[in-house]
Amino acid sequence: MGRLPALSLQDQRLRPHLAENHQRHREDHFTRVIRADPERPGLLYAGTESGLYISFDDGAHWQPFQLNLPIVPITDLAVKGTDLIVATQGRSFWVLDHLEVLRQLTPELARQDVILFKPKDTYRLRGGTFGDPPPGMGENPPPGVEIFFYLKEKPDTATVAKLEILEEDGDVIRTFATNAKERRNRLQVRAGSNRFVWDMRYPDAEGFEGLIMWAASSGDRWPRRVPIGYGSR
Repeated sequence: MGRLPALSLQDQRLRPHLAENHQRHREDHFTRVIRADPERPGLLYAGTESGLYISFDDGAHWQPFQLNLPIVPITDLAVKGTDLIVATQGRSFWVLDHLEVLRQLTPELARQDVILFKPKDTYRLRGGTFGDPPPGMGENPPPGVEIFFYLKEKPDTATVAKLEILEEDGDVIRTFATNAKERRNRLQVRAGSNRFVWDMRYPDAEGFEGLIMWAASSGDRWPRRVPIGYGSR
């Protein structure tokens, strides 16, 4: 099914016109571009004269999708992998990553109190960002697997929240918990959306009395995960 944004400027009709099987999306500014997600049927992105909108039901209902994007005309949209690239008039480019989370959302899933999203495919690379980037500059993705989950409410202090990284056969690689003693194994959670980055490493090598390691320590020698299938729960 084709989709076409239309403009009616000379007669001062500023409401958007999204030509599909229907015309919805009622705001007092016109639409410049509409794009369909290539992987999730019914997921649409629309750029208007004053912001970004999203629809999860093939245009039957639209909602603002501004996030931290300034109020600015959206002149074009493109989907590349799991990124949405937004071209603006006067504010350069704006890129939203992790579309895999939006692609997994369904009305049934959105009603659950706890949601664990499937991570996107991740490459095992060295590197990352050292320190905070200067204002206005982009930020490199962290060196690891970004795992997103949703909690309707933050657990109370008597409830322990855990995130387990699993081998393909179900064996546990690492466990992160809100009550973990070591900071590197501690899970920080809040109500709403959460992101956790697993560095793709196994637990530390165990030391013993009298162990000598030149220019290293047992805590520095975590083996890295072989970049094949894994799971989480």
